Amino acid sequence: MNARAVYLGEAGQVPTKDDKELELEIVRNLRKRCVESERQISVALEAFPFDLY
Repeated sequence: MNARAVYLGEAGQVPTKDDKELELEIVRNLRKRCVESERQISVALEAFPFDLY
């Protein structure tokens, strides 16, 4: 299973409850699949300031 998942929320907006739930669902599903395949999971998080523009 070679994959790279990237999820980008809406830039310049405060995350909504739905965004957070979607992110958690993605990580949970990926973790479950990796455990079943006896593979490791790596998660990288990056944050940007709200007033970037």
